[in-house]
Amino acid sequence: MASLIKNFAQLISFDFPLHGQSKNTSENSIENLIEVTLRTLDYVMNKHSQSTVIIVGHSMGGAVATKACTKALEGSHADRILGLVVIDVVEGSALD
Repeated sequence: MASLIKNFAQLISFDFPLHGQSKNTSENSIENLIEVTLRTLDYVMNKHSQSTVIIVGHSMGGAVATKACTKALEGSHADRILGLVVIDVVEGSALD
């Protein structure tokens, strides 16, 4: 999917702490993952001040993306968030 998206949009992805190639040893709670997501989103929005954003989350990241998006829509970049895509979210997280 990323290889298709990069043909028409800038794609930015990151590893959550303790996931992927990240060697970060910070707490792995959903609250911490949401905070990491919001800090990353803020960095991207400030670096690309004219860009709009669609937040995408896969599996557990879908639950994190949903909660982070809700919080981000209350912030200063709310008008630049155009959508949220959740792919293969785990059932327990989807119910929450």
